[in-house]
Amino acid sequence: MLRIFICPYGILTTPTQLGQRNHVGWPPPVTQIRLGIIGYGSCARVFHLPFIERNPTYRLVAILEPRSPEEQHPQSHCTTDYPGTRWYRTLDEFCADPEIDLAVVTTPNESHASIARKVLGSGKHVVVDKPVTCTSDEASELISLAREVAKVFAPFQNRRYDSDWRTLLSILPYLGEIHEMIIHKDKNSPEWAISDRSTSVGPGAGAAMGMGSHSVDWCLALFGRPASITAFYRTLRPIESPVEDSFTMILQYGEAAPPIEDVGYSPIIALAPAVRKNLLVTNKTNVYSNMVPLRFVIRGREGSFVKYGEDPQDAQIVAGIMPDDPRFGLEDDTIHGELSTATKALDSQRKSMFYRDVANAVMGAGTLTANPETARDGIRLIELARESSQLGRTVDFTM
Repeated sequence: MLRIFICPYGILTTPTQLGQRNHVGWPPPVTQIRLGIIGYGSCARVFHLPFIERNPTYRLVAILEPRSPEEQHPQSHCTTDYPGTRWYRTLDEFCADPEIDLAVVTTPNESHASIARKVLGSGKHVVVDKPVTCTSDEASELISLAREVAKVFAPFQNRRYDSDWRTLLSILPYLGEIHEMIIHKDKNSPEWAISDRSTSVGPGAGAAMGMGSHSVDWCLALFGRPASITAFYRTLRPIESPVEDSFTMILQYGEAAPPIEDVGYSPIIALAPAVRKNLLVTNKTNVYSNMVPLRFVIRGREGSFVKYGEDPQDAQIVAGIMPDDPRFGLEDDTIHGELSTATKALDSQRKSMFYRDVANAVMGAGTLTANPETARDGIRLIELARESSQLGRTVDFTM
């Protein structure tokens, strides 16, 4: 049994890399990307700005926040935190600014599609927080629009950069033919779930659209579109509501993956038809998990990998440990993964950054790791999972 020690950044190949930070040593930018934030809540403060500020390729030039400094705010106003940054109160004003190259949308789920449509139409690249849209049709529309205006449309699937996920990718060659995977994204009675009193399923509502948009993305990234979905959406908080806080999705795969020209991406793992038809992937979220949660179980013919716990970076940022701190992303010994195989020891992992990939795409120097086609299929899978749960039967994956 080999214990895998997980670090936050990318593969450690030389001793020099041990001392590098995320933003150090990356090619110095020829030009800066002028970036604007749409929405100034906790999402922007925790998940976006700490990484943007520490990447010299970006220059924050504008923030769209409708509320004034005099209005009641749970936190300080953007004009206080970023006094040298232009402040806009309307989307029209923001989109009319010719000195914004890239907009980052961090607003409520139901507004994502309309805002992204306006931003792309104004000739700007756009990053949209998850879920990228509330329907797969909206995602398809934005993909077409981005192609038409030749701009980057990047879904914020930042969990593709979690330390344990990157380590999982590195150990795949040691597992042989994969025949089963179990993914958990559990929480221990989070306040946002327990206090949710909503009784109707509005656009973008529910745990599947929230946490599920990340775990579904992992499924699609690894294996591509499934052949069918069997799902169970559940409400565990003490309220009668169709708005789920927990779910189980069981994905079954056909013999052949759809061709890339039909879907826009290829799965990371290419399985032979005889193996693929027996592949089973289970994706779960439970909001009442009061122990160190299971994260990944992946089984192959030559080895298995088990991982407990959750990537620590979000909690670290809330606690004031920023991405340029040496402690950032390092996991506690109690949640390291275990690889059961006869192979040699593996290097630990360091993490590459979401915004590094976006910069490469904007500058024409690379492509997105998490592309909008995968995000579109993720939304579609969540739609079909809800249908399966409501009908009480397995449904085929269709677009």
